[in-house]
Amino acid sequence: MGKKRARLSRAEMSPLLVPRVWAWRMASLAVALALLVAMWWAGADKARAWNAVWGWPWVRALSDGLARLFHGLTAIITGNHVSLGGQLACLALALLLVYLVWRATRSALAYRPGPVNVQKLVGSTPKTTSPPLLELTELLSEYLSESNLYQPATMPADVPPSAFLDILGEVDLEKPGSSIPRALSRLHPKLTYKVSGVLQVRNEGAERYGMTVTLTAYVFSGARATTVWGRNWDEVVHRAADWVMATLLPITRPGKQPPWRDWWARELPPELFTAYQRAKRLIHQERFDEALNFYYEAMEHDPQNVYLRAEVAGVQEQLGLYLDALDTCQGALTLDEQSSEKHSKRLWLRRSLRPTNFRYLGHPRRFGQFFSIRYRNAVILGSPEKTAEQWFTPGCTRRAEERREIRERLRPIIVDRYWPAAVDLALNDFPGVEYCRFPTIRYAYDQLSEFEKLRLDKHRLEDYVKEWFRRQLTVTGIGGCAPSSNLKQRKVAVVFQRACAQEFHRLTRDDVHARLAHFTWLLWLARLLCKVWPGYSREVHSPYVSTHAVLVTNRDVWAPLRLAWASSALEWPRHRNKPAILHRPAWWRGRAYTRKSRAITWKTPPKKLEERVARTLRRLSPSPFAWPTREWQDHYTAACVYAVAMEGHKGPPDVEPYNQLAVRAVEQLSKSLLCAESGYTTVGRSWMLAEDPDLAALRDHPLFKHFENTAYPTANLPTGTRTHTDHDARMAAYDRRLLRSTAEVMESVWLERGHKVPANIRMLAEWAQAEAEIWELLKDIAEGHARIWLHRARLIQAVQDCDPTTPERVGYPPHMNQSTNDGIKNFDETLDLLATELQPENKSIVQRSQTWSETLNDAEAAGETSMGKRSARNLCAHYAAAWLRLRVWMDSGKYQNVFHDAIRRIPEPKRHTAHDPNSIRITVSRN
Repeated sequence: MGKKRARLSRAEMSPLLVPRVWAWRMASLAVALALLVAMWWAGADKARAWNAVWGWPWVRALSDGLARLFHGLTAIITGNHVSLGGQLACLALALLLVYLVWRATRSALAYRPGPVNVQKLVGSTPKTTSPPLLELTELLSEYLSESNLYQPATMPADVPPSAFLDILGEVDLEKPGSSIPRALSRLHPKLTYKVSGVLQVRNEGAERYGMTVTLTAYVFSGARATTVWGRNWDEVVHRAADWVMATLLPITRPGKQPPWRDWWARELPPELFTAYQRAKRLIHQERFDEALNFYYEAMEHDPQNVYLRAEVAGVQEQLGLYLDALDTCQGALTLDEQSSEKHSKRLWLRRSLRPTNFRYLGHPRRFGQFFSIRYRNAVILGSPEKTAEQWFTPGCTRRAEERREIRERLRPIIVDRYWPAAVDLALNDFPGVEYCRFPTIRYAYDQLSEFEKLRLDKHRLEDYVKEWFRRQLTVTGIGGCAPSSNLKQRKVAVVFQRACAQEFHRLTRDDVHARLAHFTWLLWLARLLCKVWPGYSREVHSPYVSTHAVLVTNRDVWAPLRLAWASSALEWPRHRNKPAILHRPAWWRGRAYTRKSRAITWKTPPKKLEERVARTLRRLSPSPFAWPTREWQDHYTAACVYAVAMEGHKGPPDVEPYNQLAVRAVEQLSKSLLCAESGYTTVGRSWMLAEDPDLAALRDHPLFKHFENTAYPTANLPTGTRTHTDHDARMAAYDRRLLRSTAEVMESVWLERGHKVPANIRMLAEWAQAEAEIWELLKDIAEGHARIWLHRARLIQAVQDCDPTTPERVGYPPHMNQSTNDGIKNFDETLDLLATELQPENKSIVQRSQTWSETLNDAEAAGETSMGKRSARNLCAHYAAAWLRLRVWMDSGKYQNVFHDAIRRIPEPKRHTAHDPNSIRITVSRN
């Protein structure tokens, strides 16, 4: 079932009123027209007062009209030829117009929104714990401004009037020169919302610091208040800012932008906004593990948000989880208010005038909402060397079970949706067929063979192909080792690539209809107005994130080229004159991937390929979809085409075409950087330099290395020494850096604890419990060979929870994409040894930390409140030594025995029972 807007009617409405901007504006316009009609009627006797004015006829007509209006206004004020009732009616219309303009102005300012008045925070805490009020106020304003949604104003300002009579009370008929301008200035309020807060501290609990924040709306005299808590003042202020923004989003203009459009006029959960904002910040910092964790947290509050799913799929691609990204995309395609069956039928429709072909002509906004997820789905299907490989490769033990569940969930969906792309492949495997040429049927049905009968029966053929495709997608054994599994993988790769071409064909046609409905070809007028208008204005962009040229290039060049690559890897037996692959589509199904496949082969010369790309872009240049465009996408897509074509010219015989394609690809990449904005240059750097599978063959060429050194200079490595490795090698290097950085942070944490160790039993018990959880997560990471992103995300979160200030100070966690030459060879073996060291044995550090936590909890329950400082410092020193030995091991790959001795030297807790048997005193035992 698709997601309908009516479903949100069950959600709670926003407590603050939604500004009705257009309603007040239309009412103001109607009253203004009525007042002009009254003035026109009153000035009928004084018409044509300016007949002597020379000029064109339209100038004379305009002057006569203005003269009649002004004479009518004079007649209404003086009472000439106008009755008292007419004067009172015009006065009522004038007052009503002023009132409506006042309401329209307030609503527009609240909807924009206008400046938010952040008042100085008030402290209700004791003098001993008095917080820095001015610094926290500035920090709250900074958090509000970082969202790019609101304009915080910390300067004091006059409170706007809450009633219309307050404005009329400013008018003094004896002094109209000063009172009337003052009243008119109050028609446009300077502030719309006010944020105030009261700080407080409680004595118990981990989150001891709090703030009661109040949001006041000046427009409609509404207010909301809540209390947030945190472990420190920074966390409290951050949560307060998120609550303010989550409250204002559903009633302001930014709330109608993705991904908040479905929450308009509803109660937006602050947890959803907080998780999404943190995920976006982590993406820019290249911390994809944590970002994906927060995205899933946001999806718990909004599971049917298509924008969130598209961003989740993008992050999964960054992490190399192509099978997971395909699962995310396939599950989101049916949220477009159509069932899976309808979506599949529409995907394979022929060229006809059926209404389903023009689905997005009447719903262009819906197409823009689902464009990202459909584009990501097509791109993932178009990378079968990654997707099909992960389908048939189990990975580690824990990852294999997860991939098996994904395959079981995806198999029926993919079979029902993309089986038409496997018709000829399935018929080639029909038993007993010697020559699969699809001859013309000239005999009676009873005289036909079983193969010819199967082709003539539409339903039998569909059932047969689906069953064949289901067998190909079934992974038996360990996968990826047997020759049959390799042949299945190549067949599935061809089907996936054909499905990609079909998806791009349908996506391109829908893009044409949506752009026609959105009138994007008229946006040049808005851009021209922005240039000639004397005031300030924003740049006008198309409502779509991709250009039409990119879609056409992918459909006509990129997808057929990749299909030729996948088809070349599928080697069929040539006996009995059996063809390799039949590209002719079935007569009862329209398959768009055959339209351009014969024009491009895997050995297409560079000159012909360049002409094809240039012809595609040149054909779109005079079209109404050529502007507005982000030209860097066009050049980057062309570079991907040339880089993919380099795969077919590897080897000594094709050195010259290989170099020509590299020159063209690097040239297009340089043009894309010249046309791109700074945000693309920085954010898209890691994807282009290390992760995009289309550029895999280009990265090994010297021209690309020179381009990288020129476009992205760095001081970490000298010029020409950078090496590009595959995704698994880069992830292994990142895992090593993560474990090394974790050990460094925890060593620093325990050293600081040892210097200022408290004698509080509860605090020591919390430290021991957190330590046991961190070592347990390290064991899970080592057993899974660091291939599971969730284990890494949980480890990072656990380390950050120990001391939030220490990870920020040392730059934890490290960036995922870094150029490093150092590393441990055979890192999987190191992880196996680490997992062995952390097994739950008697002297395991995991069990030792859990024992400390349980013993300290028992001591607190028995009435013990403190522990000897000497024993506590000794315990902290041993834990710091264990983390030091782990860091040295991760740095050099040696000294495993030293780490083994360090974790075994962690002291055990020793209980000393005093005279009272219920009292327990904890000390450190000597090993």
